[in-house]
Amino acid sequence: RNKPAAGSSLARADHHGFAHEFQHQVIQDESQEVNCQKCSQIGMTEAQARWSMGICKVFPNFSLIYTMPYSNDAQLLCKTRIDPIIANSPDLLSAINPDLNNSEIKQIGNSFMYFRGTQGNTQAISIPADCIVSDEIDRSSAHILSQYTSRLTHSPYKLRRNFSTPTVDGFGIADKMTTSKRYKYVCKCEFCNYSFVPSYYDHVKIPDFGGDLKEIDKRSLGWLRYKEAKLHCPHCGKTPSLLPEFREWVCENPDDPHDAIGRYISPFDAPMLITPASLVKASTEYKRVSEFINQNLGLTAQDT
Repeated sequence: RNKPAAGSSLARADHHGFAHEFQHQVIQDESQEVNCQKCSQIGMTEAQARWSMGICKVFPNFSLIYTMPYSNDAQLLCKTRIDPIIANSPDLLSAINPDLNNSEIKQIGNSFMYFRGTQGNTQAISIPADCIVSDEIDRSSAHILSQYTSRLTHSPYKLRRNFSTPTVDGFGIADKMTTSKRYKYVCKCEFCNYSFVPSYYDHVKIPDFGGDLKEIDKRSLGWLRYKEAKLHCPHCGKTPSLLPEFREWVCENPDDPHDAIGRYISPFDAPMLITPASLVKASTEYKRVSEFINQNLGLTAQDT
């Protein structure tokens, strides 16, 4: 269908085509290893689940292991995400072997997809793999994840996909990002052409409030015009559009010799789903600011 004009009220309200456009670059990346440091509830689990099913359908004699922190997590993912994908795809449904179609393994044509946790030494044993997709690695066992890596030894592909909300610097997904070529989804202000990476604490402003956003709690929320919070360009002070035509992925360390690709996904990368106002309100729901920074902003945070 025709796109509405950039910056128009219809364009800003029409989220159907733009809600998850950032996912395209993540799942279309053909690098052997792709790492994604993300905020929560951004749709990456759904995207990676679909990518995993697709690659098993397209690649013959392919084996993929999808890991989550606990076995129950993996089984729940299979029942609530994978099974509905199959049920709604005649192509996948016709390729599934009914004798190997449960919450631990699925045979798609002559390829296999396994669902495993990371909290037991037996989880990674005796399963050869061409690809390992690891969800929420910061809550997973680093030791067991390293064991899964050995499952790729004899594969010609050796694909890795790691994605997670972060915790602290130097751990989990943040550690993976240090050895990746790191991309951020930069905004170019349509008013002054200034390029910047949107930041909650630096660029979100609430009318008549000049304090620190970290000081806002549930009691003060009712006195603030937080529903009018906007992201402001740090150069001209206007409110720029965050639609795809004003965004581009930019590598912050292009000269580093890393083979892995890393992408940061922030709440501003899904502006039709997550608004500055919703972030302000969400910031008051946590006992610790660090939890808000991890979960809602997709950034590392240290505290006592």
